[in-house]
Amino acid sequence: MLGVAQQILAGYLPLDSILAQGLRPSFPFVMVVLALLLIPGLRGRREITDPLKGVDPPPPALAAASAPPAIARFRRFAFPVFVAGFLAVAVFMLSDLWLFRLTLGLIFTITFLSITVLTGYSGQISLAQISFAGFGAYTTANLVDRWDVSVLLAAVIGAAVAAAIGGLVAVPALRLGGIYLTLFTLAFALMVENVVFPLESVSNSLEGLDVPRPYLLGIDFSDDKAFFLLIFAVFALVAFAVVFIRRGTTGRALDALRGSEVAATAIGINPNRARVTVFALSAGIAGLGGGLLATMQQTVNAEDFPALLGIFWVVIVVTLGARTVEGAVNAGMAFVLFPVILETFGVSLSYQFILFGVGAMTFARHPEGIVEANKRRSMELIGKLLGRGGEAVPAGAPTPQVAAAGGASVGVGGADPDGTDAAAGDPGRGSGSREMAE
Repeated sequence: MLGVAQQILAGYLPLDSILAQGLRPSFPFVMVVLALLLIPGLRGRREITDPLKGVDPPPPALAAASAPPAIARFRRFAFPVFVAGFLAVAVFMLSDLWLFRLTLGLIFTITFLSITVLTGYSGQISLAQISFAGFGAYTTANLVDRWDVSVLLAAVIGAAVAAAIGGLVAVPALRLGGIYLTLFTLAFALMVENVVFPLESVSNSLEGLDVPRPYLLGIDFSDDKAFFLLIFAVFALVAFAVVFIRRGTTGRALDALRGSEVAATAIGINPNRARVTVFALSAGIAGLGGGLLATMQQTVNAEDFPALLGIFWVVIVVTLGARTVEGAVNAGMAFVLFPVILETFGVSLSYQFILFGVGAMTFARHPEGIVEANKRRSMELIGKLLGRGGEAVPAGAPTPQVAAAGGASVGVGGADPDGTDAAAGDPGRGSGSREMAE
C-alpha cells in the first residue's frame, strides 16, 4: 500500500515541487505518525517509559550521593581550580585548531544537555533533538541574514522557537510512551529533514545562509579565544540551569511520574503538563545549541542536521551518562575529539562505528552510564583508603531520596524531601556548584 501510494504521488505531483522532493520520500514516516496517533491499540501505552527502569537491578543513586565528606569538601575546592586551569590552558597554550575543537565540543555539550533533561530526568527518549537544534540554527540564520538581528538575540529567539515547536510536538505525543514515543519523534525528524529544512525560505537550500560571529559590548567574538570564552559562559549558564531544573519543582514532578504515574497523579501532579514542559525545555536547549553551532560555522545549509545523526547523539549520551552534566560534557567532547584521536594514531575512521557499538553494549552492564560507573568505583576506592565510610550505595538499594509520589525511588541525586542535602548532610544548603563539579 505504501509503495502504490508513493507511485501515485510521483504521478500527480509536479517533479520540481517541494512536495514531490520532500513528501514522497517522507510518506512512509507520515503514515507511521498517523498510525501511532490513530490506532487505538498503540495510544496511551506506557509499558516502558524509562529506558533505565527495566534493568535489574535498578540503577543506583548518583555516586556523589555516597561520597565521603572529605571528597565532598575537596570537590568544593578543586572545582574552581580545575575550571581556572582549563580556561588558562585553552586560551594561552592551545593552538587555534585545538581551541576550535574544544569550542565545538562545548557547543555539542550544550546541545546534549537537552538529552540530559529529557532522557535523564523524565526517562523519555526523543530522536528529534537534532531537528530542534536545526530549528534553532535556521531561525538564528534567517533573523541575522535577512532581518539584521543581533546574533546572540537571534540565538535566544531561535531557542524560543525550538521550545515552542517542542511543546507542540509533545501534545500529540502525550498519547504515546516508550518505544512508540521514540518512533513518533524519529518519524517527525525524518519528515522535517525531507520537507521543512530543504525549503528555500528556511535554509536557502544548499546555498545556505551566512551567520557572522557575535559582536557585543564592543567585543568582537570573531576572535577564536573570545568566542571560546563566550561559549564557555553560555555552557556554564545552561549547565547550572539544568542542575536547578533537576532540583526544582519540574524535576521532582518528573521523578515522581517516573516512579509511579498513578501515585503522582493522586497527589496533584499533572503528568501532561510536566511532559509538555520537559519537552519544551529540552527542545529550547537543543535550539540554543543549534544557533551557537550556526554562528561558529558562520554558515548553515539544508544538509547540516540529518535525522539519523540524532540517533547517534542519543546513544552516545545515554552510553556515557544521561543523568548528569558530566555525562553530557564527556559526550560532547568525545563526539568531536574521538575521530581526531583515531586519525592521530592512524586508525581508520570506520572503526569509530565498531567502537561506538561496543560502547553501546556496555549500557546493559552499566545503565547509569560509563562515566557514572567509573566515578562510583573511584568513590568506593577513595572511601576505603580514607576509612571514612566511603562505601557506595549498593546497586539495588533504595536511594537517599524518595519521590513525593508514594515513596517511589528516585535515581537522580539531589536533596531529601525534607531539604537535607543527601551528599553532605547539611540541611538547607544548596549544592548547585558541587553538582556542576560532578
